[in-house]
Amino acid sequence: MSNRIRSRGLALVSTSDCHIVHHGYPQTWQDVLTKEIWHGSHHIEVRTEFDLTLILTFFFLLASIAVLALTLIPALSPGPKSFYGLGVSLILQLVAPSLLAAKRLRQSPRDWRLIPQLLAVGYAYFIGHSVGVLANLWRSATSHLQRRAATGPDS
Repeated sequence: MSNRIRSRGLALVSTSDCHIVHHGYPQTWQDVLTKEIWHGSHHIEVRTEFDLTLILTFFFLLASIAVLALTLIPALSPGPKSFYGLGVSLILQLVAPSLLAAKRLRQSPRDWRLIPQLLAVGYAYFIGHSVGVLANLWRSATSHLQRRAATGPDS
């Protein structure tokens, strides 16, 4: 939010009277997805120079698209080689949620039994964030096209 305020030429004022209320962490899968869709929906505008979360989101998104596309190959070309690409894509899709799970595990009491739950949360996180980033890209593209149509192609 502070990046958007500054980008509009407004000043940020720091005060000790300001309080932030945090209502806790998402309690359900729907809450995780909703929160991450919201976070991702403005991620491109507020990104920093090197934004690992955005990079991992694009990596997860591309691996997910590959998984979806490569599920069709075994139907079109049966045989053991047709599953190779799908397997590789599934492994690549695990990278981002695994890194998030490792980070959370490092921050927790290191209870290794939490790994499946942390991976599931990582998947929900990156699915939601990906949907938000796609919405962000769509909104930016349509806004750009509308501005261009309003000003004419020569502008």
